[in-house]
Amino acid sequence: MDNKKKAHFGKYCITDKEILKYNDGEKKYTKVSDLVKVKEIKRDIESKKNSIILQYNYKGSIHEIEVSRGSLSRQELQKLLEYGLDVFEHKASEISKFLSIQEQSAPLEYYHTHLGWCDIEGHLTYKHYELISRNNELTSVYSGDLDLSAAGSLDGWRDLIKNEVQGTVTLEMALVLGFSSIVVGYLAQSIEMESMVFHLWGDSTKGKTTAAKLAASPFGKPSQSIGGLINTWNGTKNAIINQLTNNRGIPFVLDEASMGSFKDFTNQIYQLASGIDKARMNKEAKMRKRETWATTIISTAEKSLLANATQSTGQHIRLLEFDNITWTRDARNADAIREGVEKHYGHSAPIFAQYLLDIDFETVIDLWNSWKQVLMEKLPQKDNFAERIVKKLALILLTAELVEKSLKINLNKEGLSQLLIEQNQQSLENRDIGSKALEVIIEAIYQHRRKFDRVYNETDFPSQGNENWGQIKQFEEKTEVSILPKKLRDLLMENDFEDINVVINAWKEKGILNHDAGGNQTKATVNSKRVRVYSLSLSKSVFSLKDESSMKPSKKLKSNKKTTLEDLFNNEA
Repeated sequence: MDNKKKAHFGKYCITDKEILKYNDGEKKYTKVSDLVKVKEIKRDIESKKNSIILQYNYKGSIHEIEVSRGSLSRQELQKLLEYGLDVFEHKASEISKFLSIQEQSAPLEYYHTHLGWCDIEGHLTYKHYELISRNNELTSVYSGDLDLSAAGSLDGWRDLIKNEVQGTVTLEMALVLGFSSIVVGYLAQSIEMESMVFHLWGDSTKGKTTAAKLAASPFGKPSQSIGGLINTWNGTKNAIINQLTNNRGIPFVLDEASMGSFKDFTNQIYQLASGIDKARMNKEAKMRKRETWATTIISTAEKSLLANATQSTGQHIRLLEFDNITWTRDARNADAIREGVEKHYGHSAPIFAQYLLDIDFETVIDLWNSWKQVLMEKLPQKDNFAERIVKKLALILLTAELVEKSLKINLNKEGLSQLLIEQNQQSLENRDIGSKALEVIIEAIYQHRRKFDRVYNETDFPSQGNENWGQIKQFEEKTEVSILPKKLRDLLMENDFEDINVVINAWKEKGILNHDAGGNQTKATVNSKRVRVYSLSLSKSVFSLKDESSMKPSKKLKSNKKTTLEDLFNNEA
């Protein structure tokens, strides 16, 4: 046997086919088993666990298998017999001894399965296909299901952005939304930060999916194929959350909500934005570790998610919808973008992350605060949630500025700002829970008008039938509507208003709720009895009670669904 083909490890040596051991008595090497050796050690930088790539000879062919390091013990080795390893019981002890020696000289490779920002041994790093750190002092390669390797070229991607994206503010917005995931994860390392959730909806010709692919292209393969970054709503809630966990800086795209099995997106919106999985028990009835994430989530559909969720202000703060926007210029532009990002992807996100690493955290915060101030001054209308909303919108403009500086891409920040402000104005109307709830109640009163006692000056119209919901009283200067508490609660719940107290407090702040001191209710005569009611003071023109048969909402209320609370309780003629 040619010694040049042998590798020695103490008393052991290996050839390309077998393990040998030197026999002191016979003064020669004797066979221990067919070849089994540690080709490589892989260390998970997150769990700190090691796995082993074993290389072995089975019937003259070399094969590989990845096992845990614990599999190198004598007892565990025998469990690998089914894969063809020559580790029968009488050989296992000797093979285990050999592997414990040979492992020491095997190469060690680090890998990660989590993505985005993390702290490793005091070093802030960004985990993409490779590990990105300030001085590149750490190395690790991604070992997961996503295709984050780069394809095509950075120059090819830059040309695509220059020719097909720049100059169209909606496409620039899509690009910035993708990059914002890196900024969200970066800030979440130091301050409390919710994930950003954006929903792009409208009919199928609006270019939503193309915009989503553009947003994903800096990071990896922008498709729904195996390894692609485009996911779908067509799965269970737990499956979606499992895909999202431990993501702190890669955009998470959910395409076509209409494909999903969810009828009510309330819980999904809350959980996606919260960045933390719900509490669960493991098989041993102990609390499982709750998984987390901090990134940007981009959803697309032909319908609004908020229209399929409960009427809650919190939903409109956590989810920002872009309503019926045409994202691409035309069909040619859409085709060029899709073809371009499928050819060139995965290059620019690492450059952007490296840029963030190389500047001070305080610099990023100062830029963010500057954009908050700019947006707050530009908002034409503000509500109690303006500061929370501006915090999110300013992060998008902060991202745009950082993209310009790191990648030398000129963006229309003024146009992006205006688009965000327009989106906020639409959201502002929907966040007014008091107005929306009042519209529902007025409509219900009209539909069930015969269930109310009605009073116009001295003329009474008692309710008709066995059920009585309250009383409507017409004065010269106003209309007063009194509703029994249980019926008001039922009406609001039937129309997806989760918390009656939120609605009542909104009415109280607007000054349309008549109430006793220290409470939210008052007393009224309903069905000849004095009872507790919720009483609303509205415009005198909301209903016409002179003719009992013609009672109906005012023309203004019927024709304009976005009637404000001021319209409804304005006492002027």
